[in-house]
Amino acid sequence: AWLALPIQGLQDNLPHRLRVRVPTDRPVELAISLQQMNVLSEFPPLSLDSGVVIRPRHASVSSGTSPALRVSFPTALGRVGREGADGNADALQDVPALTGPASAGGRNGELSGSQPPADDVTTGALGKQTTYTEHEIVFWPRGQQAYLVVANMHSEQDASVCEISLERAELTDRPSVAHVPFEAQRMVGINLDKPLLADSVSAKREVDSVTGRALESWGTWQQSISRICQMMQLRQANTLLVKGFSEGGAIFPSERLDPTCRYDSGTFFSDGGSPEIKDAIELMLQHFDRDGLKLVLALDLNTALPALNRFENVAGHESLLQQPLTVGGNASLGRTPRYNPLNARVQEEIVAALRELVDRYGHHRAFAGVAVQLDDQSQLVFAGDRWGYDAHTLADFEKETQVKLPPREQLETAFSGAARLAFLDWRAGQLTKFYARLGDIVRGQHVDRKLYLNAIRLWDDFPNESRFLNPKEVIRNPREYMLAFGISPERLAESPHVDLMRGSIDVISHSVNSQDWIRRESGQRGLVEFYSASDSSAVVLRYPRRFQIVGTAQLDHADARWLYPTLSHPGAHARKVLINQIFHSDPLLLVDGSWLPFSGQENEVLSLMKTLNDFPPIKLTPVALRESDTNLRVRLGHFQNKSYVQIVNNAPWEESLQLDYRTVGRNVPARVFGDRVLDSSASGDEAGDTNRWTLRLGPYDMIGIEVDDPHLSLTSLQHAPPADTAGRIAKELAVLETLVARSADVAEQPILANIGG
Repeated sequence: AWLALPIQGLQDNLPHRLRVRVPTDRPVELAISLQQMNVLSEFPPLSLDSGVVIRPRHASVSSGTSPALRVSFPTALGRVGREGADGNADALQDVPALTGPASAGGRNGELSGSQPPADDVTTGALGKQTTYTEHEIVFWPRGQQAYLVVANMHSEQDASVCEISLERAELTDRPSVAHVPFEAQRMVGINLDKPLLADSVSAKREVDSVTGRALESWGTWQQSISRICQMMQLRQANTLLVKGFSEGGAIFPSERLDPTCRYDSGTFFSDGGSPEIKDAIELMLQHFDRDGLKLVLALDLNTALPALNRFENVAGHESLLQQPLTVGGNASLGRTPRYNPLNARVQEEIVAALRELVDRYGHHRAFAGVAVQLDDQSQLVFAGDRWGYDAHTLADFEKETQVKLPPREQLETAFSGAARLAFLDWRAGQLTKFYARLGDIVRGQHVDRKLYLNAIRLWDDFPNESRFLNPKEVIRNPREYMLAFGISPERLAESPHVDLMRGSIDVISHSVNSQDWIRRESGQRGLVEFYSASDSSAVVLRYPRRFQIVGTAQLDHADARWLYPTLSHPGAHARKVLINQIFHSDPLLLVDGSWLPFSGQENEVLSLMKTLNDFPPIKLTPVALRESDTNLRVRLGHFQNKSYVQIVNNAPWEESLQLDYRTVGRNVPARVFGDRVLDSSASGDEAGDTNRWTLRLGPYDMIGIEVDDPHLSLTSLQHAPPADTAGRIAKELAVLETLVARSADVAEQPILANIGG
C-alpha cells in the first residue's frame, strides 16, 4: 500500500526538511519518496527516494505502550491522501494538506484532520509512550506544492508512521573567508556515485523553446552546485567525492576522454548556445574555493579510449588488448575493448587523460585528488587470472624473474600451480608501479593530494569461468582474488601518493543466496583485513533498492511507478557501516553516499561525522588493550602541542568505560568533540599526574577528546556492557544454531535464503 500526502506552502530556493517519525515497536519496511513536478509539469522518473528498514532484532518498544497518531499501511492499493491509508477511499477531496511553516526555521505543519481508527490510537504525548526513529529528507522545492509518498514495501506485514513535520531553513550570510585552513582538517563528507547533480538537489532545468525538452543550462549547474554547498554545510561535510566521468558520460569536457552528453543534455539546445559539455567541475571548484570545501574527482574508466580506438584496424592492434591464457577458442570480454594496463601505449594514454585534468584543476585549493574506480570492467585492472597473457608481458616476466615458461599451448597447465601465483604477484607489482606514476601526477607540488583507488565494486558479481581459472575457490581467498585483477594491497602501501580505499557496500536486501553470502563475506575481508594500516581513506556506498508502486494514475498518467529508495536502519544501527570503517582504521578521508546524497538518520550520523571532523589530520596510533579481540578501539595521537584520544565502539550495545591517563600537570583542560555532553568525571592522585575519565559510549559510536598536554599517555581501560547484554547475545546465538541445524535440510534451504536481519 502507499499514501501520497500533499505538501503546500513551499518556498523556492530555500532548503526544507521533512521529518518522518516511524515507530520501532515492530518490523517495518517503508519507502519514503518526495515527488515534485519539473518545468514540464511532469513527475520525472528519478525522485528523492529513501526509506527505513527495521529488522525484527532492531525492533523495541516501551513496556505497555504503543505509538500514538499511527497511520497504518496495510497490504492494499495506495491512495492520494491520508484516509486512503485506512481504507476510506471516498474522502479524498477532504484530505488536508501538509502545510509549510509560517516562519523560517519553524516547525509546524503536523498532520491534522480526521483521526485513524480507534484501535490505532493511544492517548498521551507522542514520544513519551513509544520509541521511534526519525527519518529526515532535505530538499529544495520546485514549486509551491509537492507530494510525499510513503509506501509499505513488505507484502505480508503492516507499516506505520507516527508523525510527519516540515521545516524551512533560514539562510545566513556566507562568510567571505573559510574559518579552517584547507590543509588543517580531515576530509569528511558525501559520496555521489553518479554525476546527477541536478537530480541530487532538485535543480531547475530550462525548457527548449523549439523542442519543449527540459535541458541542463549553466543556470542549472549554478543552482545545483550552490545547493550542494548548502547541503554540505547542513551535514557538517567538508569534502565531496563526485564521480565526474561514468559510463562514457561526464560533467566536464575532455579531449582525451571525449565524453558523451549523457549527463549534460544542454548540448541539445536548439539555438546552439551550449554546443559542448559544460565544465561543471570547474564551476564547483570555484564555489568550493570560496567556501573552504574540498573536492575529490572520481573517474570510472570502463569505456574505450578515443586515441586507442584509432588503432582498431591497424596491424598489431591486438597488443593493446588483454590476451587470454587459453590459445584459440571463442574467449571474449564483451563489446568494449579491454586494454592491457601494462601496455606502454595504453599507459601513456591514461597518463595523458589524467594529466589533462590535473593541469586544468590543479591550481584550485579545493582540488584534493583523483579517485579511480576499480571494478571488473575497469581499464586499469586485468579482467581476471585467465587474462593478461600477451607475449610481451610473458617475456618481461621471464626476463625479470629468470623463470623459463613452457610453450604457449602448455601454459595453462603450467599455471595451475605455484607458477600462477608467482606470475600474478609479479604483474601486480608492475601495475603498482603504474599506479605510483599516476599518483605522482596527481600530487604534483601538493603533498596533501593523492590518487585514491576505489576497489569496493570488485565484489559486485560472483566470478565466472570465462575470467577465472577456479572461480569458486578464488572468491574465498580475497588476497588471491585481488591479485587476479592485478591489485596488491601490500605493494600499494609502499606508494606514498596512492591510497587503496577501504570501504563497504551497504545493501539492504530480502533474498541473499549462498553465492551472495560468499561474495559479500569475501569483499568484507578483502576490503578490511588485507589492507595496510597506512591506508587512510574509506568510502561507503549504499545501493538503492528497486520498488514498484501501482495505481499511481492520480499522481501521474502511468499506472505504475518505480521508486529507487536508499534505505537506512534506525537509531544507532544507522552508524554501523561508518563505525565499522573507523573501527578497522583511522580514516583521514571518509565519505558516504549513493547515486544521490544519502538521507535518513541525520541526527544519528551528524554527531559522528562532526566528531571525526574535529580530529587533526594525522593518523592516530592504536593503544594496546588487555583483550586481543574486542569491540573497542582506543587510539592516541599528538598534534600541535595537544593530545587526542579516540574511542570507538563497534558493537550494538552500550559500554561503560573507565579510562586512566597521565598528564604533566594537574587539572589539564580537556574538550569532548562533536558538541556532545557525556557522563564523565576526572580525579587526580596525590601526585596530581593520574586522572580518570568515566563515561558511557553508545552502540556503534565514537567519542573524541582533546587534551591540552602533548605528553598525555593512557595507562588503563576498563569497560563493561549492560547486564542484560550477555543474555541477549546468548538468545541470538541459540537462534543462529537453530538456523544452522535447519540448513542441513535441503527443503529448508530456500526459506533460510530469505532471512531478514
